[in-house]
Amino acid sequence: MAFVDYITYKDKKYPVRISFTALVKLKKETGKDFESEFELELLEPLLWFSLQSGYQAEGRIFDIKREDVEWMLDECLYEFVRIIPLFMARMKEQTETKGTIPDLVKVKKKG
Repeated sequence: MAFVDYITYKDKKYPVRISFTALVKLKKETGKDFESEFELELLEPLLWFSLQSGYQAEGRIFDIKREDVEWMLDECLYEFVRIIPLFMARMKEQTETKGTIPDLVKVKKKG
């Protein structure tokens, strides 16, 4: 089962999942690796991709506009920043119990 947490915006709960897909999309869009190059500006696109992942994990239709994410982050910044280490710890825990995950930054596509 996917690890999903929730943020609150305008008294409504939204599913958030910092997933492999969210981190890859963040890297593609910004050229930055969130874990090693943290910058405040990365929070907005990370939230955007994490919301997409959260909705997908719950089988819900994603109906949030990109321009609304900045305002969502204004209201739920503390909640979102609080759950980031929870996801990272969960990822580390799974890595330790299931074996190592290759460094995604160094892995190159063949062909």
